[in-house]
Amino acid sequence: MKHLKMLGLAAVAAMALMAFAAGPASATTLEIKGVPQAVDVEIEASIAAGNSAILKDTSGFSQNTCTSSVAKGKTETTTGTYVTGKLSLLSFSNCTRTVTVHQPGALEIHWIKGTTNGTVYSEKAQVTSGSPIGTLNCTTGETTHIGTLTGVASGHATMHINALINCGIISSAKWEGTYTITSPEGLGVIE
Repeated sequence: MKHLKMLGLAAVAAMALMAFAAGPASATTLEIKGVPQAVDVEIEASIAAGNSAILKDTSGFSQNTCTSSVAKGKTETTTGTYVTGKLSLLSFSNCTRTVTVHQPGALEIHWIKGTTNGTVYSEKAQVTSGSPIGTLNCTTGETTHIGTLTGVASGHATMHINALINCGIISSAKWEGTYTITSPEGLGVIE
């Protein structure tokens, strides 16, 4: 009887786990000023006033600092597990060392449950950056986590970059920066 009871509990636990695993995934949709978007959204972001884009090695030593950076792109999906879009522009200027963008890559945004925020991933971006130890070839692979988009109902959303990216010689480096979403205003991420 004891074994039968344990077997029954195990079966119930397995069914609950299967039901949870088979449950629907949360969808992601962008909104502008509280209105869900059923069309592609053009997004432009630049370094927030008084901030910089900083590339450091994993020990915290600065490799490069840029006081100007712009990213532009357009979504290619309007809703789904995540929203994706290719960047048409990624630039870095006013840097302590030269930065060249070879491929701006694409972004992926996943809704963060209970918020109007999203987790942001970069795919296939390729950048070379000068550093005290030579040229760094930095790339993002498939879905490299780069930060968080903090949505707003009005005004400008913010993207906080805090990424660990592959940079060849030093293996990996931290990319940090705060970007203001200059267009569209009132950008948010919803289910």
